[in-house]
Order: sequence, then structure tokens, then C-alpha cells
Amino acid sequence: MRRGKVQIRRIEDKASRQVTFSKRRGGLFKKARELAVLCDAEVGLIVFSPSGKPYEFCSSSSMEDTITRYQQISDAGQDVSKNIDKEQNHGKDFACPTINSKLMKQSPWSLETDIAELDVNELEQLEKELSDASKQIQSRKTKLMMDTINKFQDEKRLMMDTINKLQDERKTMLEEKRFLESVVVMEQNGAAVEHHKDVSNNSEGALSHGVHEDPEVQLAKCHAPRCLSLFS
Repeated sequence: MRRGKVQIRRIEDKASRQVTFSKRRGGLFKKARELAVLCDAEVGLIVFSPSGKPYEFCSSSSMEDTITRYQQISDAGQDVSKNIDKEQNHGKDFACPTINSKLMKQSPWSLETDIAELDVNELEQLEKELSDASKQIQSRKTKLMMDTINKFQDEKRLMMDTINKLQDERKTMLEEKRFLESVVVMEQNGAAVEHHKDVSNNSEGALSHGVHEDPEVQLAKCHAPRCLSLFS
């Protein structure tokens, strides 16, 4: 048997209303649980009964964490909406007074008059002025970007020059160090050679002293055998 269509309106009978609340609440929580499991979604559901009793379902570990996450996203969305409203109303209340004054000098009526009140000629004039202003802005922006790029390139060249200078100084210091080390080695070798010469000279002097004896001693050695023969 086909069920009749239920009219969506407040149930007057209190008992029927409570029964319907319990059934619908269970079905709602069941659907929330299925949504969380099937779609890997974070679901937080809070329901208050007609008497004010709270019922909740949360797919995460804590309802407080879910509420905090929602509040953070909600606050961020409100900030974005406020920024959009400011941008939409920037023509009447421009954020920068300096730019506002310059635009007012260029086209005094473009920021004060509602576009809906302008005719075709005025709209064309406004479009032309805005196009010229856009070109000037783009030209100025390009110039500033090129100036910034050139500045960075100059700083890069200066840095490379500094690096090359430091490398040259390091190379010079290494060459000086090697030269000093070679000088020290040469001095050490020279001192060793001089010491060897001194030792050699001392040895030769001692040998020459032993060979060249006193002539009287040599004469005594020569006549000694004769004297021995006379006595014999």
C-alpha cells in the first residue's frame, strides 16, 4: 500500500511530535554517519529537542575541534567578503587618498557619478580615460620591474667581483706561503751543508797534524838505530 505524502508543517499533537522527532533524529544521524564513512567527510551535527535537550553526532574525535575548524573557516570567509565589498566600493571610497586625488584630477566625475546614469558618449569617454590610465599604470609597472631587475643584476655583478677578488687574494697568499716554505727548506739545507763542511775540515786538520811531526822527533827516530848498534 502506497503511503500518503506527509505534509511538512508543525505537528500540533505533542506526543506525535515527540515520536516524530525521535524517528527523524535517528534517521538524520544515520545519514550523517553514512556520509562521513562513504565520503570520508568530517561531519558535525547538533540537534536540540523541543524541550531544549541537545543531541549531537560527530565523525571526528571531538565536536569542539570540528566547531573550531568551522569557526576558523567562517571567519576567513567573512574577511574575504569584507575585502570584496571594499573592492566593489573602491570607486566611491578609494583606499589610497593619493591615487584617489590623482584620479579625481584626471577625471573628476568618473569616481563620483554612478555608471548607470551615464550615456553612451560619457561611457566611451570614461572607457578611453580608463584605458589611458591602464596603459600608464602598465608602463610604470614595467619600468619599476626593469629597475628592480637591473638593481639585482648590479648587486649580482658586485658580489661576483667581490668573490673573484677574494679568490685572487687567496691564490696570492697560497703562493707566498709556498715561497716561504721553500725558503725555509733552503736555509735548513744550507745549514746542514755548512755543518758537514765544518766536520770535514776538523777531520782533515787532525790527520794533517799527525803526518807532519816535529823535525827533531823525526831526526831522533832516524839516529836511534845507529846508537843502538854502537852500544851493541
